[in-house]
Amino acid sequence: MNTLVFLDPDNGFETRTRRGPKWVRHVEVKWLVEQLPESAAVAVYQHRPRRRWGDLFADLATRLDYAPNVQVVYEANLAFLVLSRARGTAERLARAAIGYCEGRPGVRAAALTRAAYSRGYEPRFR
Repeated sequence: MNTLVFLDPDNGFETRTRRGPKWVRHVEVKWLVEQLPESAAVAVYQHRPRRRWGDLFADLATRLDYAPNVQVVYEANLAFLVLSRARGTAERLARAAIGYCEGRPGVRAAALTRAAYSRGYEPRFR
């Protein structure tokens, strides 16, 4: 079953310093990812805090180990992170993200992986 669950917390994912009702907890998203069929995905709204996207994405990459595939679509002040378990689902989402960015200057897409950040470089954002 192809399912997309959209989460719209006020600010996005919890961080080490930000917790509470305005942020979605990783334990909640992990539970959803694990309960849904492999063909499903979870999309999470993320407001940009007062830090660079690259720094936030690097931090999130280390905490999203429960989702093997994470696609990010972002612009100046907001992002959507789409988490999935199945590679085929991730590939379809990546194509959709890249297609969405075409013709929209300032909107970018990327695959967010922990491995890329652990090797000391940021993944290439489109």
